[in-house]
Amino acid sequence: MIEFATFFLGLVLGIHRVEVVAGPQVARVEFLLDGQRAAELRQTPWSTSLDLGPALAPHELAAVAFDQKGREVGRVR
Repeated sequence: MIEFATFFLGLVLGIHRVEVVAGPQVARVEFLLDGQRAAELRQTPWSTSLDLGPALAPHELAAVAFDQKGREVGRVR
């Protein structure tokens, strides 16, 4: 339903482009950085720039896919 097209190998900092690939039933994608909403997209392309901060530190990045009725249909971390 949803998968990351962008991969980070190791710790990164600053602003980076992040992209996911989602199925045709996906109407909205939310990007969560450390559990907080960092971006919301309502159309393709499912990509955005995210600020990962000024210092090297581990983060959790998740993308959540929703259908047109607002139901979660996929999640990737």
